[in-house]
Amino acid sequence: EFLESAAMMQAVEAYLAKMAAGQVQPCFVPIRFNEEPFFSADHIATVYAAQPTALPVEQRLLATKNALIKELKARIATEARQDWVAKELDALTTQQITKLLGKYSVDDFASPEQLNSYLARRWAKRRLRQVYDALYNNYFIDYYAQYHDLLAQLPIKDAAALTQRYDEQLEFHRLPLSYTASLMYLRDLLSGSGVNRAFQYVFIDEMQDYSPAMLYYLRHAFPLAKFTILGDSEQALFYPLTTPATLLAQTQELLAAKHPKLVALRRSYRSTKEITDFAKALLPDGDEIISFTRHGAIPQLLISQTPAQWHADLVAAVTAAQADFGTVALLTRDQAQAAQLYQLLYERVTPLTRLTAKDSTLPSGVVILPTYLAKGLEFDAVILPDVSTQAFSAQDTGLLYTMASRAMHHLTLLCPGELSSVVTPAARQLVQMKFTKA
Repeated sequence: EFLESAAMMQAVEAYLAKMAAGQVQPCFVPIRFNEEPFFSADHIATVYAAQPTALPVEQRLLATKNALIKELKARIATEARQDWVAKELDALTTQQITKLLGKYSVDDFASPEQLNSYLARRWAKRRLRQVYDALYNNYFIDYYAQYHDLLAQLPIKDAAALTQRYDEQLEFHRLPLSYTASLMYLRDLLSGSGVNRAFQYVFIDEMQDYSPAMLYYLRHAFPLAKFTILGDSEQALFYPLTTPATLLAQTQELLAAKHPKLVALRRSYRSTKEITDFAKALLPDGDEIISFTRHGAIPQLLISQTPAQWHADLVAAVTAAQADFGTVALLTRDQAQAAQLYQLLYERVTPLTRLTAKDSTLPSGVVILPTYLAKGLEFDAVILPDVSTQAFSAQDTGLLYTMASRAMHHLTLLCPGELSSVVTPAARQLVQMKFTKA
């Protein structure tokens, strides 16, 4: 998707260049105090327009902030004479008044008027601190509205539909993670923040699941750091499968690496030779993986003709694996499928646990979990409940490879219907295939 590409991040830079040239304007929102605009959006825009146009955008916005803070300090004396200050002072307790006086006492003032004037200034300054905080934290810039404007100007054919979808998702406070990198990058370039030059080293694991936009942002966030990235290109769960060399070339460009070095780890030690041979047969470059010579059972593939038979085969496969192994994992695409599978097996299999991101320990027995939570884990036996065309598309090679490679000793695949093409002809030759009937 375009949102997660390096081209999207470059579109953010181009948008900022247009803003520097005056072709687009920052989206300002009012700073409110006591439910009234203290600095209106129009006033903030006027202050911004008064700053030198030769300055970069982030410095013009910083100058705008400083000008507004200076204006705020000048208004404290005026606000201290307003009715709202007097009303709020009248509502304070004696203890609160004493605390507001600080190092002074009532006797230190020559007259009640002098005392009231001091208290009013102190109270106005304290209450207006929230305006200062809003300015300091750039709350006068509407980053979400700015991002809307950016999306609407993207040089892609579906920019209007993308912008509409963003607006709808924003209204319900449910923005997908695909917006994150470019939205944060836009915020950083506007505010001049988000850059940490103190970091010398950045280590990234499972990098095959990072989008190009994420890597682009990390280079922006840590510009002086050396990057060590570790991953398995064949275990990509969210992005298309690529070879290690192709992935390195892409990453070199994204991170502007001057001396990239590829270290390939080819030998697999986790699984039996039979499971590893099956898993690597799924991959276009699987021949480069070296299986460890520890033998075990041949992976099983059970093809069911009806949903009822698939259900029976699933329960039988779980029961058989449970009798021989301490941990049996049923791996699914996502948490929703894991929940459905749990409901299906509940009271049919015990003990049965559905794992979520909140779980920190791995229980014994039968566990159900989405594959993204199984990264880095291994299980005595793994059961893949559905490898049909309904569950896997031709682009899901990385997902199926990751699932299969979680198994140490035993692997069972079930297929309710037509077998997905992601199970290659070579891989089909390495399983014990069985057609079951009701």
